[in-house]
Amino acid sequence: MIKLILKSQLRTGMYVESIKGEWVNGGPAARRLLLKSDHEVARLKAGNFEGVFINTALGIDVANAVQAAVPTADLAAVEHAIKDAVRNLHIAFEGAIKAKSVSLGAFEPVVATLKTTVQRHPALLIGMTRLKSKDDVTFVHSVAVSALMMHFADALELDEATTKNLGIAGLLHDIGKLSIASEILNKAGTLGADERRVIQDHPIKGHEILRDAEGVPPVVLDICRHHHERLDGYGYPDRLSGEAISKFVRMSTICDVFDAVTSVRPYKKPWTTAQAIRWMLSADGVFDRKLLWAFACSLDLPSETVLAD
Repeated sequence: MIKLILKSQLRTGMYVESIKGEWVNGGPAARRLLLKSDHEVARLKAGNFEGVFINTALGIDVANAVQAAVPTADLAAVEHAIKDAVRNLHIAFEGAIKAKSVSLGAFEPVVATLKTTVQRHPALLIGMTRLKSKDDVTFVHSVAVSALMMHFADALELDEATTKNLGIAGLLHDIGKLSIASEILNKAGTLGADERRVIQDHPIKGHEILRDAEGVPPVVLDICRHHHERLDGYGYPDRLSGEAISKFVRMSTICDVFDAVTSVRPYKKPWTTAQAIRWMLSADGVFDRKLLWAFACSLDLPSETVLAD
């Protein structure tokens, strides 16, 4: 788990990932390191920066307090919210397919349910959406990305309307996958060239579906088409790079990839939160690092028993 702490909270045994702010004089924070002595801690505390990001999977935590057990009622409430969201998402997508048109009104109740739940039980909701059956992978993934997007938006203190639109975008970002055969979507082995092309066409197909719908916010269209773009220009489908990729698309890429690599899937073993964040930080040219650090800190949630590594 990546945490942002005050430099006054530093002590021997902590693993420093990075600092928040500018480190003017170099020193021990110029690299990732395990604090092995009081001297190293003192040098770091003397720095003129705002705070420190520590990795509790590689070093000690701020406190060793035992987490309280999660009440059964809370678990039941979150499980019900997820099942309800997935069921309503199924219905909304089926209606869109039959009508050959998307109605945003069908998705707003799902976003409202997720918004309330992620505010009350963030760790539980994010943790429980990691468990996906073969049949529900696409739907639960969309629910998870929607919840992550809204939680991330809250952490960045974005306004209510933007947060709602990001929640809708999370639900709809993979709508183009509805046209892909499950044999390809859930294939355990390596995809062939033709199969990869089919997968990589889903943002275009999804964008086409939403573009023809009435009242779809531009941010939803942007995220649907571009959530697989990379800052270095090696993403798809449009090979966008740098500033051509909006902040909200950058947020969606982080949430999309994080949920994908930390979730139980029919064809892979999930990574822990710490493994996912470490890999994402090391993936040069893919993610906006400033936003990624903000996202990592937003995952420092109550009820860590659910997100334990």
